[in-house]
Amino acid sequence: MKNTSHLIPSFEGPVDALDEPVLFALSSLLELYGGVQGIVKHLEARRDLIDVVRSWLAPGEKQPISSTQVYQSLGSGTLEHLAVKFGISVPLLAEEIARLLPQVVERLNVQ
Repeated sequence: MKNTSHLIPSFEGPVDALDEPVLFALSSLLELYGGVQGIVKHLEARRDLIDVVRSWLAPGEKQPISSTQVYQSLGSGTLEHLAVKFGISVPLLAEEIARLLPQVVERLNVQ
């Protein structure tokens, strides 16, 4: 398996065993979309997420994205594939991507 963990910024605090497959899945997701700019463009294509995604790119408070929005915008097939590949449930993966993606976009954004 190709190691793409370098795509994910380090987060404060310990990474426990549960986080590791989520971080690998998130790294694979970023690779699939061509990095942060690709996933931002993909999410901005959904009109209901434009303001959410743009808040991650600007200083100030970051708007959350829900696990349902993650599931709907990234597609069930993509999330199911990653969940199986990394041995986690689809609902957990969607929840964790919703939690981590705003931080990842904020930290890795290159304009």
